[in-house]
Amino acid sequence: MLYWSLLFFIHIHLTYPPQPVVNNGQLRIQVPSLETHAGMIPCTIYNGQNQPVRIIPLEGGHRKGVYTIRLHTLPEGEYSLQCGAYQTNFRLSRP
Repeated sequence: MLYWSLLFFIHIHLTYPPQPVVNNGQLRIQVPSLETHAGMIPCTIYNGQNQPVRIIPLEGGHRKGVYTIRLHTLPEGEYSLQCGAYQTNFRLSRP
């Protein structure tokens, strides 16, 4: 039993990326699967009540799948972002 718990702990901490950091109202994400994707992918931002608040089209093919998303118009709070199979949570706060 302890062996499986250890494997699960290692899997979570090595495979799940850390929560992204929002700096100056901008969120930088890395979605490696979009590096080889052609065309637009909708990126949806959900608020704390799991309601979509913004849909941003991201164009595939960017080097290493790195994107910067501006969040200046969103109020402070907890959000989640989904872009294809990539999903992450983040907190938006103002200084």
